[in-house]
Amino acid sequence: WLGRALASAGMAVRQSTPAEHDASMAIIQALLHSLFVALCGTMQAGDLPPEVAMGLASPTMRLELGLAARILSQDPALYAELVVGNRAAPTQLDRLAEALRRLAALARAGDREAFAAAFLSARESFGASLAPLAARAEAALDRFG
Repeated sequence: WLGRALASAGMAVRQSTPAEHDASMAIIQALLHSLFVALCGTMQAGDLPPEVAMGLASPTMRLELGLAARILSQDPALYAELVVGNRAAPTQLDRLAEALRRLAALARAGDREAFAAAFLSARESFGASLAPLAARAEAALDRFG
């Protein structure tokens, strides 16, 4: 009955087990929010304050910085719970760290072909979702200015 009531109110309803939910949220919430924290920490360590970055950034980076600012303006305890409170999060963060290490190794080696192959593999992972999601992102960039 709850699912029907939520659906009739216009909400998307997806049933899952607690373990399935936590595994998905480890990527959708914990990984994404950790990326923003890591990006901002990396910028800080590289002595690139957001106001300087904004003057140099592409439209995509400006939007990413806006999203980071939105997240970082909120309650840190909530985000700590989303990351630290999800037992599946460390595994996903380790996977991300390994993926970044592989990309850093390609950059260090000057292997443009391997990076392009990784890029194409990531693109292919979107399947039929690529074009509609890219169009939505383009519209968001246009609105963000």
